[in-house]
Amino acid sequence: MKYLLTILFFSIGVPGIFAQTNDQDEASLLLHETDGINIASLDSTYQINFRFRMQNRFELGSDASGNINRKTFLVRRMRLRSFGYLGRKNLTYQFQLGFARGDADIENSGFYNVLRDAVIFYKPTRNLELGMGLTKLPGNRQRVISSGEQQFADRSLSNATFNLDRDAGVFVYYRNKFKGGVRYNLMGAISTGKGRNFDVSNAGLAYTGKVELLPFGDFTLRGDYFEGDWVREKSPKLSIAAAYSFNEDAVRAGGQIGEKLYGISDINTFISDILFKYSGFALYAEYIKRDASNPLTYNADNDLRYVYEGTGLNIQASYMLPVYLEFAARYTAITPDKELEVATTATRQYTLAATRYVRWHRVKLQTDLTYQDVLLKNDILNSKDGWLFRFQVEVGI
Repeated sequence: MKYLLTILFFSIGVPGIFAQTNDQDEASLLLHETDGINIASLDSTYQINFRFRMQNRFELGSDASGNINRKTFLVRRMRLRSFGYLGRKNLTYQFQLGFARGDADIENSGFYNVLRDAVIFYKPTRNLELGMGLTKLPGNRQRVISSGEQQFADRSLSNATFNLDRDAGVFVYYRNKFKGGVRYNLMGAISTGKGRNFDVSNAGLAYTGKVELLPFGDFTLRGDYFEGDWVREKSPKLSIAAAYSFNEDAVRAGGQIGEKLYGISDINTFISDILFKYSGFALYAEYIKRDASNPLTYNADNDLRYVYEGTGLNIQASYMLPVYLEFAARYTAITPDKELEVATTATRQYTLAATRYVRWHRVKLQTDLTYQDVLLKNDILNSKDGWLFRFQVEVGI
């Protein structure tokens, strides 16, 4: 049904716009190679942008000895996004839909959850922006950066374990500069703490705040929010950030993501990261620490569901050649607190990657090879050493 509604929207709604604007000569249509389809009125009363992207992937997995145990093709992501303004330039909207199975969170939400973003922003001043709806929380940088603008085939294991993800609530962003051009960004959110359209509600909320400092000024093309130094910065650029989130009475294992716990738990997440780019070289490091008031939860049958309480570290470095061929390496480690050793184990991952950018991050070919080292091998926990090779083609506008 949702697919049908989407098709109807494009077959009826968009042609209707074109028909009206052709008669009245009041709108323009622009297709940009990286910024999608843009429809705007000539009197600037509205602007609507549409974009899509897909990630098609092949994965080959093996154990530590090289014995193949997995071969698969999949559509990792298929997204449709729209943003723009209607009536006033300082009143904007954004929505995003995801149609691939990996986007739907079927196992945890209980239904095919295509809605990823649905948020309205109001900008009362040049530096201040207010939002309300569903979107990404101001958490770790790698999570906030779009999955379409990553330099590896996917985000790190640390991000998968500790990220804050999306949530519904209110959002505040304040961006300004000190004298001398030093940039600072302040971000905050009060949200449900339950994630995307989760069907459980209680009195607990999540409170998130983040600060960023850019001592050498702005990155070119907002390069602090896409991975790799695609623009080959002509002068050094640096961003330092710290964030904190308190999720009160969380009902899911990851706060906004994961399976439903058998009890509730307060979850504290501390995040820090640093990003440096210059002349094709990029270095990024991220550290996350999480603790919980009730990390181990049990039901009447003594089944266990837990909050991964511990630390995550992700470090990645890359170099972009002038021909837009990039080589990158990543080290990721997640380490649980001691009391969680009954449920999980520490893991290290080492990844090498190469990306050929055909048209910025919109059209690219990516491949990476990861070796996973599990500190406690355990068949019950399904924790084993192994290799994973991925080849991915991304296209979009």
